[in-house]
Amino acid sequence: MTYELFEEICSNNKICIWGCGKYGQTYAYWSLKSADAEIACYCDSNYVEGREYHGIPQIRKEELFLLQDIFVFVAIKNIGAQEKVLDELRKHNIQAHVFDLQTFSTLCSSLEKCRDANVTCKYQSLISDEAYLSMIFEEKLGHKLNLASPKTFNEKLQWLKIHNRNPYYNKLVDKAEVKNVVARIIGQEYVIPTLGTWMRFEDIDFEKLPEQYVLKCTHDSGSIAICSDRDNFDIQGAKKKLTKALDTNYYWLGREWPYKDIKPRILAEEYICSTKYDVLPVYKFFCFEGEPKLIQAIKNDKTDKETIDYYDISWNRLDIRQNYPNSDVPLERPEQLEKMTELARLLSEGVPFIRVDFYAFDSKVLFSEFTFFSDCGLEKFYPESVDLRLGDLIKI
Repeated sequence: MTYELFEEICSNNKICIWGCGKYGQTYAYWSLKSADAEIACYCDSNYVEGREYHGIPQIRKEELFLLQDIFVFVAIKNIGAQEKVLDELRKHNIQAHVFDLQTFSTLCSSLEKCRDANVTCKYQSLISDEAYLSMIFEEKLGHKLNLASPKTFNEKLQWLKIHNRNPYYNKLVDKAEVKNVVARIIGQEYVIPTLGTWMRFEDIDFEKLPEQYVLKCTHDSGSIAICSDRDNFDIQGAKKKLTKALDTNYYWLGREWPYKDIKPRILAEEYICSTKYDVLPVYKFFCFEGEPKLIQAIKNDKTDKETIDYYDISWNRLDIRQNYPNSDVPLERPEQLEKMTELARLLSEGVPFIRVDFYAFDSKVLFSEFTFFSDCGLEKFYPESVDLRLGDLIKI
């Protein structure tokens, strides 16, 4: 949802916020206030007689169904509950839209193109980085964020988002610009060759691209389209995915500051593959002030069979798990382990924490990307003690 559409809905309808929890009282409420919406009521499956939020009454759903010219923003977290509420509202011919974290960040991002600076400042300043990160941290990890005296790895990553804003970091997360930086530090032979960069998907001349290649956006993480067979490549699917990404400022989703001012472009890279693996493994080095301390080894990256194992720098497998399962059959120790460790040390020098990712195959090592905030600093560690041990390694 763009901010223009959001404002149009707010100006033409009375608004009901369905959901009296955190989403309804924060993201939805403050966003609606920024658009000067007339919030008529709150509604919730659990009705409480006489309850008000921000001075706005909660009503029974039976009362809501009788209202005219009402638009409902469904501000609840559970997807199944969202669908149930939306179905009920449709049966009563009431227009509605889900309002969740994704909606909030999309609205923030769409304001990048808003010509009215007053509107932009009014909306985006409603929830500061500190407040926003505190909310999503508690939601994801189940306890409050301690920014005053952070102790754990995840807490310190949130602190670094706010307090460690070196302009040099912008180049390191720009998928195009970082290649020059990496080549200068460790050599061009470790950089995946670039085939072209474009401001718009429509500018790509596919006839000039090889049989196999990779398209990705320069300004975010995860917007990628892989062409392993030109004859069967879904160009329209790639266009839809990458064009949508070009219109999104990745910063607003997790307040990862280095992404904020990157120029959105599409990058084409050489397709890399190995006879040994259907999907290349990825080796991600957790580096603290230039010293690699932990390795994530990923099998079947970005597939439904993805697994992640953790190793120390000597390739001893560790009892650690996060958001993906450990593999049943762990990866063999890569023959390029010492070389990757050496390169990670060179590339991470002088940074409190940075993750340096590589591909290693057929005696080759290729740089993949830098990440300042692994998993946005919002994924639990199992056991939880790992979060604290890694936190001790970040000096702030």
